[in-house]
Amino acid sequence: MRYSANWLQDFVDCADVPTPVLVDRLVQTGTEVERVVEQPGAPAGVGVARVVQLERMPGSHHLWLTLVDTGDPEPLPVVCGAQNLALGGLVPWASPGTDLAAVGLRVGVRTIRGHGSQGMLCSPHELGLGSDHEGILLLEEGAAEPGTPLEVLVPPDRILELEITANRPDCLSHLGLARELAAALDRRLRPPELAPPPRVGRPAAELVTVAINDPSGCRRYRAEVVEGLTLAPSPLWIQQRLRAVGIRPLGLTVDLANYVGAELGQPLHTFDLDRVGGADGGVRVTVRRAVDGEPFQALDGGERRLDARDLVIDVGGSTAALAGIVGGRASGVGPATRRVLLEAATFDGPSIRATSRRLGLRTEASARFEKTLSPVLAALGGARFVHLAHRVAGAAVRPGPVDVEPLGPHRSVAIPVTASGLGRALGMPVAAGEAATALTRLGFEVTTAGDALTVTPPPDRLDVMIPADVLEEVGRSLGYERLPPTVPGRRRPALVVSPPAAREAVRDLIVGAGVDEAITVSLTSPSAQLALRPLAPPSPPLAVRNPLGPQWSALRQSCLPGLLQAAALNQARGAERIRLFEIGRAFWGASPSGLAEEPELLGLVDHVPAGEAVEAAARLRQLAALAVTVGARCADGPPEVRPQAVAGLHPGRSAELWAGGRRVGVVGELADGPRERFELRGRAAVAELRLDGWVVAGGPRPAARPLAATPGVVEDLAVVVPARAAVGPALAALRSVGIPECESVRLLDEYTDPRLGPGLKGWTFRLVFRDADRTLTGEEARRLRAAALETLAGAVGARQRETA
Repeated sequence: MRYSANWLQDFVDCADVPTPVLVDRLVQTGTEVERVVEQPGAPAGVGVARVVQLERMPGSHHLWLTLVDTGDPEPLPVVCGAQNLALGGLVPWASPGTDLAAVGLRVGVRTIRGHGSQGMLCSPHELGLGSDHEGILLLEEGAAEPGTPLEVLVPPDRILELEITANRPDCLSHLGLARELAAALDRRLRPPELAPPPRVGRPAAELVTVAINDPSGCRRYRAEVVEGLTLAPSPLWIQQRLRAVGIRPLGLTVDLANYVGAELGQPLHTFDLDRVGGADGGVRVTVRRAVDGEPFQALDGGERRLDARDLVIDVGGSTAALAGIVGGRASGVGPATRRVLLEAATFDGPSIRATSRRLGLRTEASARFEKTLSPVLAALGGARFVHLAHRVAGAAVRPGPVDVEPLGPHRSVAIPVTASGLGRALGMPVAAGEAATALTRLGFEVTTAGDALTVTPPPDRLDVMIPADVLEEVGRSLGYERLPPTVPGRRRPALVVSPPAAREAVRDLIVGAGVDEAITVSLTSPSAQLALRPLAPPSPPLAVRNPLGPQWSALRQSCLPGLLQAAALNQARGAERIRLFEIGRAFWGASPSGLAEEPELLGLVDHVPAGEAVEAAARLRQLAALAVTVGARCADGPPEVRPQAVAGLHPGRSAELWAGGRRVGVVGELADGPRERFELRGRAAVAELRLDGWVVAGGPRPAARPLAATPGVVEDLAVVVPARAAVGPALAALRSVGIPECESVRLLDEYTDPRLGPGLKGWTFRLVFRDADRTLTGEEARRLRAAALETLAGAVGARQRETA
C-alpha cells in the first residue's frame, strides 16, 4: 500500500525525519518497507495567477485572449486554448523560461496570430500532476494569492510503499500508520478533525430506515443524508493526496469517500438518493443474503449471478450494492447527483473474502473488509466524511445519523498480564512502568498494580485478544534489537553447519561454472518430498503444525524438489537454459539425540529442454565433474563416483559419491516419474551433496611438487564397451593398476553409434604418460597404452575401437 508522508504529517510530525531513519523505525516495528519514492512537487517557475480579463480571440473559435494577475504590478497577456477558463478564476501560470519536464517543454514568450503571449496557463498533465490535458487546472478560491509559487500548494512528497500483514488492517490507513510512527518516534499523535457540521432539515431517520437481516454478516450499518454534493472537481489538495497513493480523482462525492478510506481505513459508499428513493423521497435499506441466481450489475458494467452466500445491500426493493465490495450501476452517483445517501458499515471479513474470490471481484473496499474491521471505524469514517463535505463544499447534512448495531456496541476486552511474565517470554527484564509506557504509546489503555497490568486495546485493534498479543506489542514497541541473541534450546548447535568460508568457496565455484543460485522455501508438500529425496533416510517428512495449506505442510528433506519446481516455473515463463543450485538446510527425522537432524545440502539442477539423450548425457557428465570438483577444491579430496541405482533417478544413469568411507552425494538423470510430478518438460541432470562434515575451510591442504623435467606423452584411447558399463569402475581400475608412468587419465566423451553394434557404446580416454628421469619413446608409450587397454578389458569388457 502507498502512503504519503505529507498526509502522515497531518497526524504526526515526521517531515524532519530523514528517510533512512523513517524506514528503520518502521521496520523495527514490524512493518515491511518495499521502497520510498521521492515525488517532486510543482515545477519551479509556476505560480498562482488570477484571470482578470477574458475574451475570445478575433477570428478564432477556440483561442482566448487573457490578462492574468501574476502578483506583478501589471497583468500579463496570455493566449490560451482551454475551454474551462472563467473570469476571476485562479489558475497555474508558468513564467517564461520554465521547464515543464512532464511534457518536455520550455515555456517562452510567443506571438500567436499577432497577439503576444507571455508564459503559459497549465493543465494537470503539463504540470505532471495528472493525466487531464483537456483543460486548465482550476484552483479553489482562496487557495493562495496571485504570485504564490504553486509548490506551496503542491509540495514535494515522500511516497512510502509498505507491505502490511493481514492481521493489521488498522495500518491500512494513514491514521493507523501515523500511530505506529508516533510510537516509534516518541511523538504526539494528532487525531483527525471531526468538528460536526450543522445539521438542518428533516431528520435522516424520516427519510431512511435500515434493517439488518443477517447480524452475523453486518455488525453495524450507519447511514447519513448529505445534500449539495456533486461530482464537481475536488480541491487540488484532495486530488493530489489521492494521486499520491494511486487513486484517480473522479469528482468530489466519490473523492471524499476514497479520501476517508485512505485516511482512516473505513471504506464508504455513496448512493444517489434520488435514484434509489421512493415517491416521497424516502428509502428503506435492507442488508440481506442474496437469492440463488439473483442478477447484479456492478459499477464496472459487468453482470454477476449471486448465490445465497453473498451479502447484498437492498435499497428500495432492488439490489443496490454487493456489500463491502462494489456498488450497483443503477444506484451510483453521477453528474446529476445532488442528494447522497452515505453508507458507513462493518461487514463480516470471511464472508466478503469468499464472495470476492468466487466472483473474481477484488476492490479497495473488499481488501479492507476481508481483514475484519472494527465497528468503531464506521462512526469515525462517517463523521469525517460529513465534516469534509461541509467544509469543502458547504454541503447540508440532515440530523442523524441512522445507526444500527444489532449485536450492540463493540467493546474492547481487558487483558491481564504481568511484567515478569512479559520479561520471561521476551528473554529480557521488563519493568511494569516500561511496559505500560510502551503500550500507551500505541494507544492502549493500561492500569498497573505492582507487577500486574490490565491492558485494554484501542477499539480498532481487533488483532489483540490474548496475553501473547500484548507480549508482541511490548516487544516491538521496546525494540526487538534489545533482545539478547540466544540459540533455541531444542535445536542443534548452529556451529555444526559447514564453515562460512567453505560454504562461500562452494558457492563461488558453482557460480563460476555458470549455475544460477536459487533460494526456495523450506516448507513443502509431503508428496513433493516423497517423489525425490535421494540422500534422506526413509522416515516420512516432518509435519508442520497448523500449516498455511497442504502445499506447505511439511519440512523439506531435500533441496531438489524446490529447485525442480523453480525450473518448471522458469520453463513456463519461456526460459531456455536453466541451471540452478541451492545451499540450504534440510530436516530429517529424529537423530539418536532425539532432535531432528538438519544437514546442509547442495542441490544442483541442469535442465535439457529438448530432451535429447546425447545432450542429457553430456550435461550429466558435466554435473558429475562439477560435484567431483567441489570435493577436490573445497573438501579433503575428490569423491569417488560409484554407479548405483538411486530412487528418483534414471536406472543406469545414476551414481553415488563417496568420500572418507561415507556417502556424501548422488548424481544422475531425473527419472520420468519425478519429472512428470514436477511438470518439467525435457530431461534434467541433478545432483545433491551433503556439505556439513565434508567441506572444509580452505579446501585440501596444497601439496607442492616440482615441475616435470621431462615432457609427457599424450595418448587417446578409443574403446567399445557394453552399453550398461559404468565409467567409474573403469577410471578406478586405470588409476589403481599400478602403471607408474600413467600421470593422469580422464574421459573425453561417451558416444553411441549403430555401427558399433547392438548393446554397445564408445568411450574415449585421454592418458598422459611421463617418466621422471627420461623422455619416453613412441614405442614405450604404445606399450603403456596397450597395458591400459588390457586393464579396461578386464574391468569392464572393453576392446579397442577399430578406425576406418
